[in-house]
Amino acid sequence: HIGYLYPAGARQGSTVIVTIGGQFLRHPKKVFISGNGVQAEIIKYIKPSYRLNREQRNDLLQRLIKIRDQRLALLSAKERKKIITQMTIMRLRKKRQAKKLKKAALKATDKPDQTTATRGKKALNPKRRFGGRARADHPLLIGLEDKSLRELLNIAYIMLADQRKKQRNRQLGEMVAIKISVAPNAAPGNRELRLLTRQGLSQPVIFQIGTLPEVNELEPNSARQSARLTQSLQLTPLTPPVVINGQIMPGDVDQFRFKARKGDNLVISVSARELIPYLADAVPGWFQAVVTLYDNHGNEVAYCDDYRFSPDPTLCYRVPANGIYTLRINDAIFRGRENFVYRLTIAQRPFIRQIFPLGARVGSSTAVTVSGWNLPPHKLPLNTAHSEPQFRHITYRAGKMFSNRVSYAVNTLPEKNEREPNNRQSDAQELRLPLIINGRIGSPGDCDIFKFRGRAGDKIVAEIYARRLDSPLDSCLQLMDSAGKIIAWNDDFEPMEKFLHKSVIGTMTHYADSYLQATLPQDGEYYIRLIDIQQHGGAAYAYRLRLAHPQPDFVLFATPSSLTLRSGIPQPVSLYLLRRDGFNRAVKIALPPDEKGFAIAGGVIPSGKDSIRITVTALNKGNGQLRELKLIGRAQSVGGQITHQAIPADNVMQAFLYRHLLPADTLMFYIRPQKWQPRPVRTISAVPIKIRPGGTARIDIKIPLGRIVKKLHFELVRPPQGITLQKVETAPERQQITVTLLAASNSKVGLADNIIIEAFRTFTNPKN
Repeated sequence: HIGYLYPAGARQGSTVIVTIGGQFLRHPKKVFISGNGVQAEIIKYIKPSYRLNREQRNDLLQRLIKIRDQRLALLSAKERKKIITQMTIMRLRKKRQAKKLKKAALKATDKPDQTTATRGKKALNPKRRFGGRARADHPLLIGLEDKSLRELLNIAYIMLADQRKKQRNRQLGEMVAIKISVAPNAAPGNRELRLLTRQGLSQPVIFQIGTLPEVNELEPNSARQSARLTQSLQLTPLTPPVVINGQIMPGDVDQFRFKARKGDNLVISVSARELIPYLADAVPGWFQAVVTLYDNHGNEVAYCDDYRFSPDPTLCYRVPANGIYTLRINDAIFRGRENFVYRLTIAQRPFIRQIFPLGARVGSSTAVTVSGWNLPPHKLPLNTAHSEPQFRHITYRAGKMFSNRVSYAVNTLPEKNEREPNNRQSDAQELRLPLIINGRIGSPGDCDIFKFRGRAGDKIVAEIYARRLDSPLDSCLQLMDSAGKIIAWNDDFEPMEKFLHKSVIGTMTHYADSYLQATLPQDGEYYIRLIDIQQHGGAAYAYRLRLAHPQPDFVLFATPSSLTLRSGIPQPVSLYLLRRDGFNRAVKIALPPDEKGFAIAGGVIPSGKDSIRITVTALNKGNGQLRELKLIGRAQSVGGQITHQAIPADNVMQAFLYRHLLPADTLMFYIRPQKWQPRPVRTISAVPIKIRPGGTARIDIKIPLGRIVKKLHFELVRPPQGITLQKVETAPERQQITVTLLAASNSKVGLADNIIIEAFRTFTNPKN
């Protein structure tokens, strides 16, 4: 499991050392990065080491002092004195600890190294030299001899400073140092990085390819510390455009100085939650970045916490005068640890605040108007091709500068623009169903009313697409009859299964888009009234309103997005269904017709059920290959057959409770190499198995393992509610087992689900 990448991106044409932090990373074998133009090479694995012991600290200090002295020998005596003083002060936060290290360093310089001196004729074990652990190791120490004075300070601060605030977190303790080389023509944007170890394939994490110059933050860089270093080391401020890679540790505040000229339209943006969308053990569930801008006199001139509903701040600032400006970034409540990773961009780059309309009809030729910062006056065309997904993204490029990504949607229904005035029923815009209306809540307190004719018994669906398309609109829909009586209404529609959120946009936590479905009571005129529930409005408060009869449909998710298989051994995969517009049919799961290397079992999601677990089996002998797999869902509906490809996703936790399906680009399977093909296990009994509440069912299974069968343990893997394993009878002579299932007396009648049985052996170390 990968907890973070640092740095989490690189520039085109560059080579960087990246730290992968996480858990169960031992014995790394290979790194896979999606797309072309990016190569990764593993340097080393580094086991957890939360604090260095005294011997390790002294050894590292000697190494740093030796390299520091080599750098100082090239400077004048006056410059040398300033820098030595500064490096002594910044080596540790506490003077007492600084004196101890200084004393140890002097002893190590004047006398033979006592830790390596021989005792009698036998030298000490190298591991005993460092208290049972090897010499201090960290990705920062790679290429130590080539580090600058400022980089040496960064290492001393991170590895020798007081680390009592550092949390011991096993899920982030292990590290793998890798070297990533990015080709000059590599496509910019987000890539998916996966790490392969002996245990299997990790989940994907985001690695960004950029076009601007990049630097890594160097500690210490808080306000007081940065001022001292700037004076002693004569550090020059940054020159935009620049991307800064950094990490926020507990209580940390990072500060950066940069040059700006009068009239510059700076866009200062942070990518933090975009890199790591959810943290399982931190409230609110992500790194809540805050940026503050100061002028040359130390006056605060701008501040940003969120950008609209996104936790990643974006600050747009028109520079009033030439000077050196200071930018600070920290967590809103001063938390921090290794996975509080960010990429901070300071540039005069394009930034799109809003587009209109928020989408188009499939196959149409549509261009949208854009507004924001550093943008041209012309419109931008939309991609409306049939083969693409419903939700898509648009960006604007000016040379090497890229704007932010803005979402839009495509649909097969006819489209129409809203017409003002339409605030009252008498002024309601008349519509003919089905269609999509593109409109805006143009000012605070504005409401849009639409009129249509319906018949008794007609089913009507009204749905808003706004927050899902980066609009700040918090919609509320009302369906009214001709007398103004409310028949149905909805504020927020939240697709959930218990504590699991199911959405194509897996980073949403506030489902502000409205959805209602109602049956019309009589013939006549009806009205749809749309408002912003918070009484806000403006040019950015755009929406797409789908007004139509129900179109039963579904969205299919498959988790996890990375899976490790052994040839011939079934592996469980979880499928989740998001039913739309009253869809309640069974969905059959299948592989593409040309896929011959895999087989699936239990591939039906029954009617009335929204999730199920199936098994996927690799048929061919493993050769260490990484494969992309596609799962297809098919169902019969009133309008014919519906076919959708499953969206790869990972079931991730937010802040101890809520879970989200976080979409990935590809569903990847790694097939372990093995010397022989295991013999298949198969069910002899007829399936499906039927069982009554309070009753039992017997399942005969052919398991070609001979006498080993008696040593196996059997368990149900996440069984349906009320189903338990009563007993298992083995028949080694027939290479067969009989499993008896028991259904609770209060089991739900009509329940249909898959049963997955896991067989395993337990081995005990004889030395224990």
